[in-house]
Amino acid sequence: FFFFFFVFFFFFFFFQAEDGIRDAQESRGLGDVYKRQVIKLRAPLKVFGNIHGDLHDLLRIFETWKGPVESNAGGDIDSVAYLFLGNYVDRGSKGLETVCLLMALKLKYPDAVHLLRGSHEDRLVNAVYGFADECAAKLHENVNERTSVFQAINDAFAWLPLGAVVEDKILCVHGGIGPSITRVEDLNKVTRPIELCREMSVEEQAILLNCLWSDPSAAESEAGFAKNTLRSNISTDHIFKFGVDVLAHFLEENNLELIVRGHEVAQNGIDVFGNSKMITVTSCANYCGSYTNPACILVILKTLEIVPKLILPSGGSWADTKKRQEPLTPPRR
Repeated sequence: FFFFFFVFFFFFFFFQAEDGIRDAQESRGLGDVYKRQVIKLRAPLKVFGNIHGDLHDLLRIFETWKGPVESNAGGDIDSVAYLFLGNYVDRGSKGLETVCLLMALKLKYPDAVHLLRGSHEDRLVNAVYGFADECAAKLHENVNERTSVFQAINDAFAWLPLGAVVEDKILCVHGGIGPSITRVEDLNKVTRPIELCREMSVEEQAILLNCLWSDPSAAESEAGFAKNTLRSNISTDHIFKFGVDVLAHFLEENNLELIVRGHEVAQNGIDVFGNSKMITVTSCANYCGSYTNPACILVILKTLEIVPKLILPSGGSWADTKKRQEPLTPPRR
């Protein structure tokens, strides 16, 4: 545990030196890469959906399906990349430990472990849904102080990328698409650091909310875009549900074959939408102790075949949701 905190503080000071890092990267010709919101990855890799502070199941996944350590230690990091789609904190009781572990892995394996921005990697959201309370209780800190660990972690979240494209054919994002995202390159219009509370252009805010908060329609018979009323507590303007027709058009326009996303709870651990053109994956079992869903990860092989790997519910690291008033995300069935 203390090791994770040591690594986290290194990670934090790394981002505090952002101006120097940018200058150094530009001097090496890496300035353009640093600014891009969409990273390019090669298969094979493992893709993780929502974790939400469920450290128990994250470690069970590593134990069951191998984890991000070298092969001589029983892992597969030397042959498989790892991609996490966001929502590392909130809901669960061990968000702090989870995010410190993931940041430590990113530092140790920077070219093999990739962390995307999720809808809960924002201080306006995780101040409400549990992470702020967790930091205050475990670290005995005032989370409103700029020097707090809570604020430092959110400062780091603000620099995470929004998407990844695997082998130029599979787009991985946290939420989905919307009217403001017609091309994958549109995600690069959002400038870092990314925070909903930051002064943003209308275009940037629309792209960000489309990407992080939108969902596929509940029924495949529903076409086009519709306002996503389930997310109206976040925004009534830029969060949508999108139909199969919209998904198919986006994939064709961008020469893609598939979108992989997290964001929602898949009742079976995995949910397939739009003639198998979109997959939702959930990597925390028995979400909030309420849904009895398995946890799932996706293995994308070199052939781009998608292989789901499941673990069944067993305990979990869930906070006492009965004491909290925030509504649970309804599952996809």
